[in-house]
Amino acid sequence: MHRIDRYIFGEIFIPFVSALAFLFTLLFAMQMLRGIEIMLGASVSAFDLFYVAACLVPHFVVMAVPISFLFAVVIGLGRLSEDREIMALKASGVGTSRLWAAPLALAAILAAVGIGFGYGPEPIGLAEVDRHINELIKKNMAGDVKPGVFYDAIRGITLYAQEVDSKSRRFTNVLLVDERSETDSTLWLARHGYVDPHGSDASLLLQLSDGEIHQASEGETAEQASSVIAGFGQCTLNIQANELLKKNRFGATRREAMLPGQLKMVAEELRAEALRLRAEAAQGENAETPNESVPAASAADAGNVSELPDKSRPQGTLDERSRALLNAQQARQGDQLRRAEKKEKEARKIDVARARRLAAPLAAIVFAMCAVPLAIGRRQRGQGLGILASMACYIGYYTLERIGEGMGESGTLPAMLAAQIPNIAFCVIGLWLVRRSLKVM
Repeated sequence: MHRIDRYIFGEIFIPFVSALAFLFTLLFAMQMLRGIEIMLGASVSAFDLFYVAACLVPHFVVMAVPISFLFAVVIGLGRLSEDREIMALKASGVGTSRLWAAPLALAAILAAVGIGFGYGPEPIGLAEVDRHINELIKKNMAGDVKPGVFYDAIRGITLYAQEVDSKSRRFTNVLLVDERSETDSTLWLARHGYVDPHGSDASLLLQLSDGEIHQASEGETAEQASSVIAGFGQCTLNIQANELLKKNRFGATRREAMLPGQLKMVAEELRAEALRLRAEAAQGENAETPNESVPAASAADAGNVSELPDKSRPQGTLDERSRALLNAQQARQGDQLRRAEKKEKEARKIDVARARRLAAPLAAIVFAMCAVPLAIGRRQRGQGLGILASMACYIGYYTLERIGEGMGESGTLPAMLAAQIPNIAFCVIGLWLVRRSLKVM
């Protein structure tokens, strides 16, 4: 690398690292505030905080790198322009193209890193954060159970413990009422118990020992309800803690926490299901309508029918029954078509999300094309203008990104083209700025 390239690289890299550290800290603090109720739970340790932060690093890096790089280029090269160093370089015979070498090289490196993160560490980290936070919520639930106080945060479940060990979180003399069934309720009595938060998904495992089970069905007397169904030495009760896990505001969307291969597979499954629904709707539409022509009944038969009505037959005339059947068939077809359209739209959303894994990191390259001519043509206008220009570029990019996603999800454009709309637009703007700056110089 040429000495001038190293010098320009250093002028960009230092503010880039500073901006990246600031944005990473800001994003992490905002994420912690969203889940402060979870992260300040009694069962959360310093290791949990560090582990969550480590898992979020790839996601925050992918989010913060483009805007940090844009800010660094405008500030770094802007300082060179303000201090007349660019003019001195030109006077020394250094070509203008040399000013683009270091920014574009750094942008290419950052884009490669972002693509690598998007195709592996980022979705894996987000999925792990979601899983770990769910475990913390379930661990905090064990900490929320107080001795001598009924705990009913989980719908249909009431838990009571006479004593709770503050360190091991083990319960003594446990009473649990399970009223999740509409027809009966179950009473669990146990000498000891504790909560195991490591169940899969929303499962919360309550380990009970030395107890018995009582069950009461609707309409039973008190004496019948108090009868013991079974005793047990060790028992594991699986409680679905979906209501508790709704507190998880760390969780990424389903699409963000999936690898590109998984996204492709899910999209193909959704399209196959949509094709099946459309085929069923088409078969129903092509099916023959009921034959409305029937032989006329004799007067004797009519009299018999009037005297002895067949209640098993549908009421109304044949024409009314045929119309009702046709309406029901059309309603079923409409429902199938709506479901098919919904699945196709979800498949398009997944396609756009997969395309964004490639398109988003390329923003660093198009930002370099725009930022370099803006910075070197700034003269003595101050760093404030550079910061405002960086923010305006990022807001414009974000707006175009949302427009492109909407067009891709609606099917107006192919997913890959829709995801690349902001890159294409800023590439055109960058080429115009480059051409304009070369003319001025």
